[in-house]
Amino acid sequence: MSKIQAKEGEFIMEGEINDSIQKIVGQGKFRRIVNKTPQEIETDNPSPPEISESQRPAYITNKQWQDVLKRLKKLEKDVSK
Repeated sequence: MSKIQAKEGEFIMEGEINDSIQKIVGQGKFRRIVNKTPQEIETDNPSPPEISESQRPAYITNKQWQDVLKRLKKLEKDVSK
């Protein structure tokens, strides 16, 4: 399979690699797999930004939302009296 998978200028290495934490270094037949530095990992896979509690989405059901709307409507009616 390797003969039909690798195109000109490409190569195949036997084994497994996790490309989020490892990389291939070297030239020609001297290529090898090494672990990325923490800085390389952060650059390739940045941590998601911190989102404050007030800015996070709230996941509620339609039933819960309808209950909120009913309560608001009742409050508005009570205030207008």
